[in-house]
Amino acid sequence: MNWLAALLLRPLAPLLVAGAILRILRVQHPASQHAVWFGALLGMLAIAPLSLVAPRWNLAVYPVKP
Repeated sequence: MNWLAALLLRPLAPLLVAGAILRILRVQHPASQHAVWFGALLGMLAIAPLSLVAPRWNLAVYPVKP
């Protein structure tokens, strides 16, 4: 189940960042919007190969009790 959640949620990060950039900066020019969305697409496509070579980080949410 964790694999499925990661598969579905990781590609959303570049889309959310691109949408936030366009909304916060109030970009109106279509070519600029296209460039930001294209960058988000490239980010989504880069997630798969980067996940193979990037180190795995296991972050503990709660401190481990001895």
